Amino acid sequence: MIKPSFEENLSIVLTIISRLSLVIAVMLSGCMGDVNNVRDEVGEVSVPITRDEQITSRGADSAGIGLILEKQQEFVVIKDIIAGGPAAKSGLAAGDAILAVGQGPTGEMKDVIGWDIRSVLDEIRGLKGSIVRLRVVREGLVHTYADSRMVTLVRANIKLEEQLAKGYTIEVVSDDTPMRIGVIELSKFYRDFNAESKGKQDFLSTARDVKRILGALKQRGVTGIVLDLWGNPGGPLTEATEVAGLFIESGDIVQVRDATGKVEVEKDTDPGIAYSGPLAVLVDHRSAGASEIVAAAVQDYGRGMVIGERTYGLGSVQTLVNLNRFIPGSKSELGILRLTMAEFFRPNGDGIQQRGVVPDIVFPTDNNSLPREQTLANSLPWSQIAPIRTPDCGFTMNPQVTKRHQARTRKDPVFRLSVELNQLVQSLDERTSVSLNESRRIAEQKRLDHALASITQKLRQHDKKGEAETALEIERNAALQEAATILADCTIAGCYRR
Repeated sequence: MIKPSFEENLSIVLTIISRLSLVIAVMLSGCMGDVNNVRDEVGEVSVPITRDEQITSRGADSAGIGLILEKQQEFVVIKDIIAGGPAAKSGLAAGDAILAVGQGPTGEMKDVIGWDIRSVLDEIRGLKGSIVRLRVVREGLVHTYADSRMVTLVRANIKLEEQLAKGYTIEVVSDDTPMRIGVIELSKFYRDFNAESKGKQDFLSTARDVKRILGALKQRGVTGIVLDLWGNPGGPLTEATEVAGLFIESGDIVQVRDATGKVEVEKDTDPGIAYSGPLAVLVDHRSAGASEIVAAAVQDYGRGMVIGERTYGLGSVQTLVNLNRFIPGSKSELGILRLTMAEFFRPNGDGIQQRGVVPDIVFPTDNNSLPREQTLANSLPWSQIAPIRTPDCGFTMNPQVTKRHQARTRKDPVFRLSVELNQLVQSLDERTSVSLNESRRIAEQKRLDHALASITQKLRQHDKKGEAETALEIERNAALQEAATILADCTIAGCYRR
């Protein structure tokens, strides 16, 4: 008998995998729409890698150091530090740029400038108790090794409890009327699948926590609620469906098209509604996946308004498959297949992929140069399917609310500085050439870094509470305050007819 070649075996494997159902995809991936867990290729066969390097952020033995990362130009930057993790006690700070990563106490430092977030995460994560070293540089400093420092950390499992939903209130004034606005801060969507599989009734769930917080905020007599998904990278599809369902009586939340073209609909089957008052969803260009599903459902049902920046545009599900599983006995490492299994579509039929969700009120900080799915290599194109009928919950935008927002942000120093910062970053991204003369290039880099540091310093002067650690946090606080004020304006203007 003639044995099939490697290429023939691989072709068979790819054919089998391409016919896997969406259910298998969800079981394998464990989550959907986490922008920090998605690489810049839509579907790829990775080159053979070692077993140690196959440890991903979803591996049972994988541990981390408690960082939330984002991409800024060619650098992967610390967006936030998770309380209780190794990084919280290391001296690392939000805004630090990661220049290199090393394994163990003496391993070679790998330069990660220009890498995508997923690749840097793969280097940072590893076995619990093992050592990882980071070379970082402070926010606003010249990005060279001369200004960097080395940080050594021991990997550990990060407690999910530190990332749970939070609720609080803020006070705003609209037309001389003071209002109390409730805020639900959701940094990511989460669900304890392990506890759920063991039959535990009290397993952690985003929707359960949000429902509990909604009850507490209603008792405090809030005028409206802002669901804060600013920077939220996503999470389980189940949680996105259930969270959206807290604000509508029942209905279709998101359409899912698998690799065969079959479309299924994820529904909210609970006829109850946890909160029926004025609602706004705050998003930015990093809000992805599950965040986009919730924001899109709120828009399509006319349940409330979406405020902020156009979202990331992550409308696909990916999974990792070790090809050696399909060819038993192979003596060589065949690599890992990163496969796109399905796409997500809004109730109105529009794809989330690439275009994301466009807010009803767009902040002036938004521009097309911000990093999104559409800027990645081989990203799936936008597409559209048939819409499904949804009831109109009654929200209508009043043009005067938009005009008042625009007038406020033109005068607001944080928004003005944020726009200036984005314009500077955009000019850097649009450069088509750099000098090969070392002294000129260093001088140019120093000039740019000085400009960045100057804007950052000015932003810090507008930290009203004196608690923000980075310029990013100051921008976020201003965005939340503006979202709450817009919600108050809309309430007075009669935008909510429910």
